[in-house]
Amino acid sequence: MGILLNMLGAEVTGLSLPAVGLQNLYFELPKAIWSKEFMVDIRDGHNLKNSVVAANPEIILHFAAQASVLESYRDPISTWQTNVDGTQNLLEALGALKGPVSALFVTTDKVYRNNDEGGDFRESDPLGGIDPYSSSKAAAELVIHSYSKGIYVTRPEIKICSARAGNVIGGGDWLENRIVPDIVRAAKSGEQLIVRNPDSIRPWQHVSDPLFGYLALAEQLSESTGDDFQRPFNFGPEAGKNRTVLDLIHAMKNYFEFEYRIESNEQFHEAKTLGLDITQAKQMLSWHPLLSFDLTMGLTGSWYADYRPGNGYEITTNQLKGILSRAR
Repeated sequence: MGILLNMLGAEVTGLSLPAVGLQNLYFELPKAIWSKEFMVDIRDGHNLKNSVVAANPEIILHFAAQASVLESYRDPISTWQTNVDGTQNLLEALGALKGPVSALFVTTDKVYRNNDEGGDFRESDPLGGIDPYSSSKAAAELVIHSYSKGIYVTRPEIKICSARAGNVIGGGDWLENRIVPDIVRAAKSGEQLIVRNPDSIRPWQHVSDPLFGYLALAEQLSESTGDDFQRPFNFGPEAGKNRTVLDLIHAMKNYFEFEYRIESNEQFHEAKTLGLDITQAKQMLSWHPLLSFDLTMGLTGSWYADYRPGNGYEITTNQLKGILSRAR
């Protein structure tokens, strides 16, 4: 998002934990992208508030999370602290700002109570979640709602909404237990890729599609005079365009040679089907996904195939320029 905002001419302040890992796109970004940077743990409410006040933002885009389902099973306490307490800490920090601020909190498509019935979830559907990641994000949505409609109801200069998207793919992601970077690592190491649920259906989307949606929502939230946009919004593929894990694997075979084996893990619950109804975003934001599954996989596969240490920023910028030309 920092690269895209910089390309669009925004003055961008970054706030996060220090970057870690040998492969991390952050280390390849020009420092000029950021007008300011703050390295702070979102679980540290005091330092977070001080950093937010120092940044004095007009718009906040909140992405910080423990975002791995498997890691949430291994460390549920840290997951809840980051995803729930961290969200509340940022919401508290909004109250310390003197001027108007619009804050968009990105949660996930997994916040819904999923009984694997196969339908696309609407924003009004019940929240839930069995794994600690999903349930902590659902809890974060409740915290967001409480501050938006309760705690800050007498502070109209503070505007709050949430965005629900997930199964986002694209270049630059090197996290563990993510299907695309796991494929790239398997191809380079010669080890087999372990696939837990090949037939699971997911709303795969290129990272640029929800990012454009977030920007459209943040703009409307900031410019609106009422509370029409202070609500959750879904961002995902068009209806009927969700694909299986195996579809993604076969698409990546156009760019990498690798073998895989199916190794189900009954110990960890994961939903078999997941889909989002994006009608509200299309109607209220005039937003729609630009990229089909094939285009998404083309951009994603080619990013990793073309990547060499040091050229990640260039590849990302060139891809975003092409996507922006499609959006205009």
